[in-house]
Amino acid sequence: MSGDSRSQSANEIMDRDLADIIDEVLESSDIAAALSALQWSPIIVDRLRGALLADADFRRRAAAHYEKVRDQATTLDEHDDRKPVPSEADYAELLTGSNLARLCGLATVIIAVAIFTPKLVLPDNGFMRLMAMTLLGVALYYLPLTQIALQRILPITLWRRLRWGRRRWLLHLGFAYYRWDWKAKVRDEIVLPEVTEKINHGAPPVFSHKLSIHTPEWARAFGTRSFLIPTASVANLARALSHTRFGAIALAGRRGVGKTTLLEALHDKELPLVDQRNNLTVMVSAPARYELREFILHLHTVVCRTVLDFTGHGLPVTGTRDRWQVHLRRAERNARWRSVAWHLNRAAAQLVLGAAFGALLWYHDLSTLGRSYIRDVARIATLDLPYGKPDTWSTLRPYLALGVITLVLFLAMLHILAIVRHPVVLYFKDATMRRRVRRRLLDSSPRRPGRPNPLPESVQRIARRAIRELQRRLALPPHAGESPEEPQGTIHRVQLDLTVRALASLAAEQLRQIRFLQTHTSGWSGKIDAPKGLGLTATRSIAHAEQPLTQPEVVDQLRTFLGHAVTTLKRAGHIRGITIAIDELDKFADPAQAHEFVNEIKTVFGVEHCVFLVSVSDDALASFERRGIPVRDALDSAFSSMIAIDPFTLDETRRWLDRRVIGMPTPFASLCYCLSAGIPRELERTANIIDDFYIENERSNLSSDGRGGMVFHFRHLRLAEVTERLVAEDVAAKLHAFSYAAQEHPPSSSASNLVLTLHTIGELTHPTTADLAARLDRLANGLRLRSEDHDGNTPELDKLRYEAAGYCYLSATIVWIFGDSLTEELLEYLCSGSRSLVDRIAEARRALAIEPLLTWAMTAEIRNDHSAWLTRHKPPH
Repeated sequence: MSGDSRSQSANEIMDRDLADIIDEVLESSDIAAALSALQWSPIIVDRLRGALLADADFRRRAAAHYEKVRDQATTLDEHDDRKPVPSEADYAELLTGSNLARLCGLATVIIAVAIFTPKLVLPDNGFMRLMAMTLLGVALYYLPLTQIALQRILPITLWRRLRWGRRRWLLHLGFAYYRWDWKAKVRDEIVLPEVTEKINHGAPPVFSHKLSIHTPEWARAFGTRSFLIPTASVANLARALSHTRFGAIALAGRRGVGKTTLLEALHDKELPLVDQRNNLTVMVSAPARYELREFILHLHTVVCRTVLDFTGHGLPVTGTRDRWQVHLRRAERNARWRSVAWHLNRAAAQLVLGAAFGALLWYHDLSTLGRSYIRDVARIATLDLPYGKPDTWSTLRPYLALGVITLVLFLAMLHILAIVRHPVVLYFKDATMRRRVRRRLLDSSPRRPGRPNPLPESVQRIARRAIRELQRRLALPPHAGESPEEPQGTIHRVQLDLTVRALASLAAEQLRQIRFLQTHTSGWSGKIDAPKGLGLTATRSIAHAEQPLTQPEVVDQLRTFLGHAVTTLKRAGHIRGITIAIDELDKFADPAQAHEFVNEIKTVFGVEHCVFLVSVSDDALASFERRGIPVRDALDSAFSSMIAIDPFTLDETRRWLDRRVIGMPTPFASLCYCLSAGIPRELERTANIIDDFYIENERSNLSSDGRGGMVFHFRHLRLAEVTERLVAEDVAAKLHAFSYAAQEHPPSSSASNLVLTLHTIGELTHPTTADLAARLDRLANGLRLRSEDHDGNTPELDKLRYEAAGYCYLSATIVWIFGDSLTEELLEYLCSGSRSLVDRIAEARRALAIEPLLTWAMTAEIRNDHSAWLTRHKPPH
């Protein structure tokens, strides 16, 4: 099968699976209930299904997770292409000579053992014996010794054809597993949010003061990336990535706008509008306190490991295993021993319990207990009751003893099988254990030189072949120094050519070099003997010890390796480029330190087809936008472009909520936008709190009817109540934070006065909703007036006081606007225009981090505009 045919076949399977997933989601209980409430006809549901399948970005994000399934399908197709075809000569070779007789003899032995062993051991029960014969026959066929005998008997083509069939069956199992895993991931993280959004877009907007929402059960089970939406910032990032071949791109924005989420989604190829399927993406986090050399070495290590994983050589390099893996292996070993001890104790206790019951109830002689039990079970299996009809206690007691002994024997056998399972699973799961067993059983022990292996050479040879056969049959990697007889293909590794193999070897070598210093010793020795015991001996040796690389050498080594990696993998057709994401740079406590870090790390930038993405803070964006002015800094010269990650707009906030909940009324969506200021992190918190309020209210509506039943009282949460509860809880938490910040200042009357004001005026440190807007106004005015009256305030205390005053003033405005007086016409006015009132509320909330007095001025303007609209639309008396 050609490569195009394979790709077309995999795409057809993906399309079919994607359609099945959409149908499964539409038929789920949560979505079906929402569709039923909206009274959507099957025709509308079919249109929804067609719209999803026709969405190119939706299909691209689903296809990004399909790579493992596609690789497995390609491996399966390639395996089908290598199908051995026996010729007539092969069959003739099998039918001639002693091969046929040996094959028949082997089959006879397997059949005889499978048939007669259950007859000798098991009671005369036809179904039980038939099941035992089938299982025993299959087990005998798959024994390594049987496979070795078949390999010697069958012609080479027939033997390869037999192995090819078994390998194909295993590949089919792997394909089914990866396909199931892909379907679960796409259903939960892509299809469900998309379907929820389409349902909300298809339903008309609802204006209501009553909170009536439907949050699917899966909405809280997944992170923020499940609700990613294509914003203007994402579109700018996609455009910058498509036009940049090398250099660095900065992602700038305040904390909480989602820079880390965007980088993680880009790394996992889940970012909307950004096609990274053919790029190798590496993600690292910048340390808050750093040494550039150590960070470059860490980045080099992550790049090497990513290349090794991509090329299929992801096993830990010798000596570089993560300590987590060591402790995890140790914990698993201890857990296995505890499990074995537990099962062993239970099995022994049950055997003793069975013998005791048998002796007490019927079999008084323990020496004949086993023979008597087998004899009685065999007679019962033939419907020959050994003790007559169990109609009295004397005849019922032996049958009761038989039942008890059979039950405890069955339970004990289950525990014994669980004990046997541990070493078998460990052997096939752990390559280190396989090498250890092979070394200790089949080879001379390297820890005891000169000690011969106690097993005969013939037994060792047969055991080696058996282990190799087990590895091939279970698709296990060969031992070091061994090579498979034919290409096996792995589940998700690329087909390596010589240059990619060389790249993997270089990555492993540099990974070792980063972790360890190496010492190389070379030398010679000689000896000349003379008569009468005289002689001359000369020896010379030279030791070369590697020195730690300097910082310029570390940078040059990383750049060189990146160049080799991107050139090799790009020429091999595996990738189009490498993207390296450096996160957490905005977490530096000192902006000057962040600038210094960028100024030093920019020496790594500039590798062809290697793009760096760096998350920076807002001040970095301001510095970059001043480019062209004589004042230049590190950011201007380090980045080729800078993408501003802006907070959500009102429409983007609604779209984010539409992917999470079904049927949220428009006033509540606008409230979420104002309280979160469009910051995705705050928006998620606000949505979770509203969802908690709704669930809590539903539970409180249930009450007992006094007769053991439950009665549901229809009481909806109203907009004013939700607003006051949200604001009251947030204000209480913020006032405690303001008090703590004031206490951190040197003791003074101004600091004490600020703490006293925060805790006394309005009594807002406890979240109560009674007359909330008026109390917030009193506190805001009190904070501002006292700040103007005290001449001894420090600038830091003044800013803190104005920040608290502006926050309370803005919170009172939100409570005032989103109250019972909010009408549909007023909400339309609040949300209309290029700079609507809700946008200005969000800007005022974000301005608290810049200049609190700006928040106060913007809030006063918002109040004036709102009051003017109310005056204009005041109904006549």
